[in-house]
Amino acid sequence: MHISAEQKLSLVSASDMLFAGKKKVTLIGGGSYLIIEGGKIEYGTDTTYTRKVKRTHLTGNISQEVRFDSFSVAKDLVREGFYDEQFRVLTNDGKPLQNVPYLITNTQGETFKGATDSQGLCDRVFTKDISTLTIYLGIQALEKWNV
Repeated sequence: MHISAEQKLSLVSASDMLFAGKKKVTLIGGGSYLIIEGGKIEYGTDTTYTRKVKRTHLTGNISQEVRFDSFSVAKDLVREGFYDEQFRVLTNDGKPLQNVPYLITNTQGETFKGATDSQGLCDRVFTKDISTLTIYLGIQALEKWNV
């Protein structure tokens, strides 16, 4: 299942809410991410990290330099003031097709081209205005690349 929203998406529960993934759960927002996988929790951010807990195990002080790498996926998901869309190319039985050439055009005449990744995803397309997108795949895409 895929849920997306142009502005804000809220999930509200009067009781419990469960997010479950057989192998991994990833939360991304505001340039930070949280990954729960294999009994471990990984958190990454390029800003201040604050933990608020009532109890925690305290040990001696230690100083360590921390290097924060940018998390490009999060930057790809949000661009303030832009509309966005992303296509996934799948087989009839729902398996992703990788390395499929594509060309996407919009009503403003812009073109976006590339090849699908290992998950069958095209690059996310961002536009300033609402636009109808047309996607060409495979040979049709390659023929239009050279026009």
